[in-house]
Amino acid sequence: MDGNSREVNACMLVIVMRVILTCNQTIRRKTIREEASRFAEKGPGLGGARFGNAETYCYALARLGAAIGRNCLHTFGRTSMDLGMSGKVALVTGGSIGIGKGIARSLGREGCKVAIVARDAARLQAAAEEIQGETGSEIVAFPGDLMHKADADRVVAQTAEHFGRIDILVNNAGAAPGGVIETLDEDDWELAMGLKFMGYVWVTRATLPHMKAQERGRVVNLIGNDGVKHSYWEIAPGAANAAGQNLTIALAGQYGKHNISFCAVNPGPVRTERWAGLVRAMSRDMNISLEEADTLAPRSIPLGRIAEVDEVADLVTYLASDRAHFVNGTMIEIDGGQQKPLMDMSRDRR
Repeated sequence: MDGNSREVNACMLVIVMRVILTCNQTIRRKTIREEASRFAEKGPGLGGARFGNAETYCYALARLGAAIGRNCLHTFGRTSMDLGMSGKVALVTGGSIGIGKGIARSLGREGCKVAIVARDAARLQAAAEEIQGETGSEIVAFPGDLMHKADADRVVAQTAEHFGRIDILVNNAGAAPGGVIETLDEDDWELAMGLKFMGYVWVTRATLPHMKAQERGRVVNLIGNDGVKHSYWEIAPGAANAAGQNLTIALAGQYGKHNISFCAVNPGPVRTERWAGLVRAMSRDMNISLEEADTLAPRSIPLGRIAEVDEVADLVTYLASDRAHFVNGTMIEIDGGQQKPLMDMSRDRR
């Protein structure tokens, strides 16, 4: 490459980088200044001469561009997966926080119209407005307590009336409390089975007639790996999850002839608001610090960490799309290959 060509390429890179910087006014400028200084001081051939020629200037700009790109992703967030879901109507239960909120956001990015359900009306409405503002998709909030069949019937009817159809149901509401059998009381068991299992039953039962009339539908049940990876400390979640998994597979066999398909997603530990509660319960039952309790799950996972909400939400969104409609009557674990016995062994040593 001759000198003139190098100078032209360098100029082009400068132009591109200035456009990126102009578009992204919210980039963390301190980080970029640090990156630029480091590249100027340590890049090959730069030494103390800083950007001594066009070739090394191009190198430094390319590296600086990568740093800016990372910051752009951090600032603007994830983009859609282009799954062809624009205009689909989805009902997501437990949509005000955690995984459910993440799923609603991911579906909104794909162009779905989404109804979200949860008990806390104010928090639910705030989540709907936030997600609609981020995605540009229509997100509506229908408060309800899905432990009660009447509420489940009502929110399904509201969704169908508002949008005219229901293409996708994502059951996600409810979280069963962790603990050993000695510490779980009647309220814990009622919460585990009443919301995490029966809530799924009531919402699914109310939704299926709409999907049958459409001659197509997709149900994705967020359940949990406790139903297939047993742990005595998670006996209530395990019981509720096993029931939900059985329900999912059984209904897949019954409703396939109506072009309605079912699958279950079984997350392991996910960093949500609920995770903090589970850590507190482990700390209580094992008489250890919160910091130590928070390390037990990552130690049982070969990847050395727990899942993030977006990882689960992206999987559910794909499974809810037409591209995965044939994934029927099956379950998918998303837990990093967690080995539950390692957690119980850690508890047994206490």
